[in-house]
Amino acid sequence: MNKKHNDSAGYILKGDYLITSPCEAFIENGAVAVAGNRIAAIGTEKEVSRKFPEFIEFEEKSSIILPGFVNAHTHIAMTLFRGLAEDIPLGKWLEENIFPREKELTKDMVYWGSLLGCSEMIRSGTVSFCDMYIHEESVAEACKTAGMKSLLGEGIFDFPSPSYGETENGIKKTKEFLEDIAFSGNVIFSSSPHSIYTCSLKNIKKLKNISRETKRKFQIHAAETLEENENSKNNWGLSVIELLEKEDILDSDTLLFHCVWTDEKDADIIAETGAVPVICSTSNLKLGSGIPKVKLFLERQIPFCLGTDGPASNNSLDMIGEMKTAALLQKGANQDPELFPSDSVFRAATMNGAKAIGFENSGRLTPGSKADIIVLDTEESNAIPIYNPLHHIIFSASSKDVRHCIVDGKFLLKDKKHVKLDIQTIKNEILKIKSFILKKTPK
Repeated sequence: MNKKHNDSAGYILKGDYLITSPCEAFIENGAVAVAGNRIAAIGTEKEVSRKFPEFIEFEEKSSIILPGFVNAHTHIAMTLFRGLAEDIPLGKWLEENIFPREKELTKDMVYWGSLLGCSEMIRSGTVSFCDMYIHEESVAEACKTAGMKSLLGEGIFDFPSPSYGETENGIKKTKEFLEDIAFSGNVIFSSSPHSIYTCSLKNIKKLKNISRETKRKFQIHAAETLEENENSKNNWGLSVIELLEKEDILDSDTLLFHCVWTDEKDADIIAETGAVPVICSTSNLKLGSGIPKVKLFLERQIPFCLGTDGPASNNSLDMIGEMKTAALLQKGANQDPELFPSDSVFRAATMNGAKAIGFENSGRLTPGSKADIIVLDTEESNAIPIYNPLHHIIFSASSKDVRHCIVDGKFLLKDKKHVKLDIQTIKNEILKIKSFILKKTPK
């Protein structure tokens, strides 16, 4: 970074390429001006410099400037369980390995696990995310410490939680979170029943009503596995998506995680209700859950999003890697190289995600929008040559290429180094928690 001026009024990022959104053509030798927490202007380097001569200029040579990524589904504190249980199906993974260990987690452990997750996401270019877990107030605290934007939800189950105890307490806790105006800026809360197989329809409906009353988002795992979908048909005579529609759960504020086992009818319901699917390709592959039918969503112009799922089932929070996996998986599974093109993948990981989780003024670089920006380094061998920067991001880039990560105009990562977080302290705390977890092996 070379400073041309020394004024705090604002700054300009200048790079080889500027991608403002998947809808617009990229700008060569582009620039973006940032004033406060918003984007003041975009254009060529000369245009933007001429418009704001008093701004500091950062000459980002060998770089691509673009909107930061949105991880629309994860459980970030599960960094604590990364690599702990592998090569087993979802049911066994949850019931025999995850749930028993989660009973031992404290608020403090969830805070440090979440802070580690935030550090990983910032390092790989994610500016905002959607999370569902236990002790979610600790996740909120970690988000504020890290400077990230988030939509959070306390996972509600029909069995006692280590966070709130009995289910009714969890529903009460959710209502308190949703009514608390402290959670209305960059950290927002939502209603979050885990799924139809861990939460009764009665309680799911209660939580949906709370989200409607408070005008907040609602998130739930849906149609993730064949077993889940078949059990729904056996118990109610309806697929998971059909059941949620019948119970009046689906609307534009509903996020549906995974949606692997959906058919034409399910996709029609999602399109009609405006519910938002979030696909998690890597996690679904790793747990053997299946391959989401993205073609159904694309055909209906459903604005679906991308998520990594938790770092214990992925095992990464890297959205750059997630984009490539999602794109390649659909092309290969459908034997169609034209399916899920780069602009659609990029849209799912930026604009769609930002809108779905409640940050509509993010996800693209336009004057007046929030300055949620990342800069990718293109000096390494994997970036030479570049013919189209968007294709490069999807198929060639690496999380290690992220040079800067900026949220609301503030650098969270600068020259590949964290600005706000003490990584060594985080590592030390995680190692202490690892020792505790190993001592608490489920019987």
